[in-house]
Amino acid sequence: MTRILVFLLAFILIALPAVQAQSVPDARVEKARQDATKLADSKTKAEVITKIGSKWKGLITSVEQDSFSFVEDKTNQTKTFAFSDVDKIQKHRRITTAGWIGIGAGAAAAVVIIALCPIYSWKCR
Repeated sequence: MTRILVFLLAFILIALPAVQAQSVPDARVEKARQDATKLADSKTKAEVITKIGSKWKGLITSVEQDSFSFVEDKTNQTKTFAFSDVDKIQKHRRITTAGWIGIGAGAAAAVVIIALCPIYSWKCR
């Protein structure tokens, strides 16, 4: 009787964490698959972050069951990533031309205001 109890206890301690560990990556894989499908359909640039920490920027061209194809921006080479190797897939965010114009206009306005402070005796400081 004690052997059966020891066997059951050992089984619970060994098998239960293994089953729980398998369910967490499945959720991550499914999330990566959904993100890749969404970005491939919209033809939007993507940023892929792998589990080892490397980042890739480019365009997702096709999505299969367990992997997706990706064209890198800098080299125009096609790479294939397995969903199990990917930590995160996100939209590649970059500053547009309008954003740069806004930043430049704000900086120019700040320079003009600082230059006019001593002339008009404004209390700028």
